[in-house]
Amino acid sequence: RLARRRPPTQRPVTRRMNQETITYLTNIVIGVILAALATNYWWQRRRSRGKTCWAIAAWVLTAADVLFATRQVLPHALGRLLPTLCVTAGQIVLLLGAQKTAGMEPRWRIGAAVLLLHAAGLIGFLFVASPSMLRMAFNGLIWGGLAVLSGLCLRDGATYFWRSLFAPAWAFFAHAAFHALRVVLAILCAQNDWSRAADVLQVAGDLEVSFFMVALFGGLLIAHLQQQHEELM
Repeated sequence: RLARRRPPTQRPVTRRMNQETITYLTNIVIGVILAALATNYWWQRRRSRGKTCWAIAAWVLTAADVLFATRQVLPHALGRLLPTLCVTAGQIVLLLGAQKTAGMEPRWRIGAAVLLLHAAGLIGFLFVASPSMLRMAFNGLIWGGLAVLSGLCLRDGATYFWRSLFAPAWAFFAHAAFHALRVVLAILCAQNDWSRAADVLQVAGDLEVSFFMVALFGGLLIAHLQQQHEELM
């Protein structure tokens, strides 16, 4: 009987892994559905560069969840780098899509510079002892900043993309506000060693991904349909 029992220290870890697996699988399913809808809309309608960016971003963000779900089988360094950088790449493509939708010229070089900066920071964290909360704050600064830029770009575009509270621009701003709050809480957790609060913060971040993608791509679809309706009238 004693041999069959699991050590008490392993139970919270196993429970957390199960929660993360379920969350990532849910995010993957939602991401695949949204990416398929965005791709189908791009294929059936005018294949503008803006719509192309939205569709690509949906698949990249879904791929990020796949990498997060499988990072336990990846080498440690790759597991810490690839999924996170995939999220950043998806956020950069979203920014390019926002720029194209607003009639701006996409700034590919800025996006590449942000990706390289994030990669350099994550590599540095590989050599720091127990950096999880500070790493989370660093990620939040990058992702929140990209979300703010995307929202501001849409704010300068057609009113369909920012006037309503459920418009894509406000989804970006809400996403940025979440990451701002997450950065503050992550720093507080690192300073005060709040391990349980850190676990809750991690779960909240994983769940927020689904809410953000549903709000963003749902808002984009509605905005594009409204714009098409006005053009046909």
